Amino acid sequence: LFNLVLSTKGSFSASFIIDGVSTRITGSMSSTGVVLFGKDRVQQLNQSRKGLENLTMILNLDMTGATGQIIGQSASISNVDNSFHSYTLITADRVNYSSKNKVDSLLAGAKGQRYSSIFPSKEQEGLTAMQYPQGTGIGSMFLKSDGKVTFAGTLADNTKFTASSALSKTNTFPLFAQLYSKKGLIAGKVTVDPTQSMTDLGATDCFWVRPEQTKQQWYPEGWPSGLKVDLVGAQYLVPTETSVIPNLEEVGAAEANAEISFYDGLLTDSINKAVNISTKNKVTNVPTTDKSFKLTINKANGEIKGNFTDESNKKVNFLGATLQKPGDYQGSWGFFMSYPAKPTNGEGQSGELQLLPLH
Repeated sequence: LFNLVLSTKGSFSASFIIDGVSTRITGSMSSTGVVLFGKDRVQQLNQSRKGLENLTMILNLDMTGATGQIIGQSASISNVDNSFHSYTLITADRVNYSSKNKVDSLLAGAKGQRYSSIFPSKEQEGLTAMQYPQGTGIGSMFLKSDGKVTFAGTLADNTKFTASSALSKTNTFPLFAQLYSKKGLIAGKVTVDPTQSMTDLGATDCFWVRPEQTKQQWYPEGWPSGLKVDLVGAQYLVPTETSVIPNLEEVGAAEANAEISFYDGLLTDSINKAVNISTKNKVTNVPTTDKSFKLTINKANGEIKGNFTDESNKKVNFLGATLQKPGDYQGSWGFFMSYPAKPTNGEGQSGELQLLPLH
């Protein structure tokens, strides 16, 4: 993550996070867009880092106006022989919106717009399905009319995170959060575009790093080399006369109009449960004598949560999010974590949930 504030006189203050470490720097900008570091105004930053390899960085500002971006690269350098070990490309967009230059109402409404989003599981090269979550992570984003973005999510290993950013002139923003005591992260470039047929926002191949955690019941080996997960989302609205769950048929109070299903997560077979969801988002199990699960709906953000009884007669909690836009992602999606073994055996799994209308 990289942030830079440039004054009208050409001086700047910046901060960046690399290898889990936050660093602050100062300097100035030349008339040709070259970033000059420190009081000595050098074109290449050379930073010593305690316990880590040294860091070098070069940055330039696009002065043509075509992109307005700061671009450059950083590299870690061996403390032993000064050889280069890894490179990081840096691209920073200029904040475009403000209280005087507001985001198009198609994206942010008059006073801001909420978006519901999910991180669907997908195949990972070199890993088996048992080595990473099969459930779907969730998120809720709020875009203000001045371009400020706040995001709160829960990944499919039940890791919660928050992030904040700002929308660029191309209506993109960086999603970044440090996880697992700053030993992991989630990062991606998100595009907000309500003109798409099935989504209103999205990011391809967000990078999710989870370190090894040997005492964990779920995924103790982690994925230190990272997983690639996509983010898809849609604008979220609270209807006044229908449920927030889209496309539900009007049926009698004792009849089912939706089904919630649970897959994977150490289940040998899927578990499917019928529910009746009223126009006021009240959930009734069908039949009412089925006490093996509980589902509640938060109409403010479309999140669903509850629990179900697994095959070993244990109560397992679940969490999901609702996408309302028509298309492949319409419905509610989420995850559950398999019941923890005692003693811990490191074999826990994340499973998938779906809540869809019955037709």
